[in-house]
Amino acid sequence: MGLLQLDAEASFERWKAVSPAPRVLSFWGATLIGCLGFTALSLGVFATWAFGGRFLYGNFGELGAYGVWCVLFLLGAGFMRPALTGPISWGRFYALFLASFFVYAALWTLAWMLLHNRMGEWLGAFLGMIGMGAVLCFSFGAMRFLGRTVAALFIGNALGYFLGSWFHTTTAAPWAQLLWGLFYGLGTGAGMGMAYYFCQRPLRMLIASHAPPSADENADA
Repeated sequence: MGLLQLDAEASFERWKAVSPAPRVLSFWGATLIGCLGFTALSLGVFATWAFGGRFLYGNFGELGAYGVWCVLFLLGAGFMRPALTGPISWGRFYALFLASFFVYAALWTLAWMLLHNRMGEWLGAFLGMIGMGAVLCFSFGAMRFLGRTVAALFIGNALGYFLGSWFHTTTAAPWAQLLWGLFYGLGTGAGMGMAYYFCQRPLRMLIASHAPPSADENADA
């Protein structure tokens, strides 16, 4: 049982204690909720760049500005909570999001600060999503799903980030930053929703194994 007690057994015990039983999200449900939730959060954070970037860079420097944006993402983590199946307390969720997103942000920032070029962005996305995926899979006790979790995170993040980057170079401010935030949010949010779904597969299997037989099954018995 992990520190946050998000493994399948602990989560299933909390799931059984709630009446009526919480919804079990489908793959597309988790993906859509993650996509919409993180897009709302991303647009809010990128708006501070669009309208306050000069102030942040001027007063805090590049590293300080990245630190402010990281904190804003962490503060808005609640947008992503509905993308998870089952009851999960705000404390557990914030601890999970804080740990996973901070690891991603730290690795991305490190790669960018070292290289300051497109390769740094790609390396940051790759290492950052490995870090986020590892934290998520470890927390849910689902390390055997690490490969597909990291793949979903990296593909979604890379598509959103680099598509948004293209719009940023072809559009005037402040729409340039806002469009980047939109596409970054859509891609990364979809990837995170998929990752949550993959990591909670052991919980869904437990729920399914304890589900009462359907009316058709009773009739066949």
